[in-house]
Amino acid sequence: MRMAFQKASGLAPVIKFFRSPLALNDLFIDRRILTQLNLKPVKSIAFTFNPFFSRTFSIRNLCSLLNSPRWRSSNENCLIKVNVRSDMTEPQIQVHFSKFFANSLTRIAAGDILVIKTENLSDREALEIIITQCQERLLT
Repeated sequence: MRMAFQKASGLAPVIKFFRSPLALNDLFIDRRILTQLNLKPVKSIAFTFNPFFSRTFSIRNLCSLLNSPRWRSSNENCLIKVNVRSDMTEPQIQVHFSKFFANSLTRIAAGDILVIKTENLSDREALEIIITQCQERLLT
């Protein structure tokens, strides 16, 4: 038995979904991505999750990241609310945009709400969605 264990320990680690080793790591949020974060068009952000649900790592990590003073300084009037529930709800982020940043070119409605269901997303993917939506509203 000892010999079989030694042989198995020298094998290469399994790559999830057959991705190339040169692909970006989804668990690592790079500083380049965070410098693009600008919360000026955001009125409020609501995080809703069940702590007993198995896939809440990404929403908890993103909540702690966006609550830090460094990233909240881009919009100090942005309200961040955390709803912790125990009724087996899916983890989701609701981003409420202010009415002042409506874009007529891309047909973005004024004061709309973005709902991100983070059950199958990494924290990096959810952050990229927020960044792209904020940048679209700032182009006006």
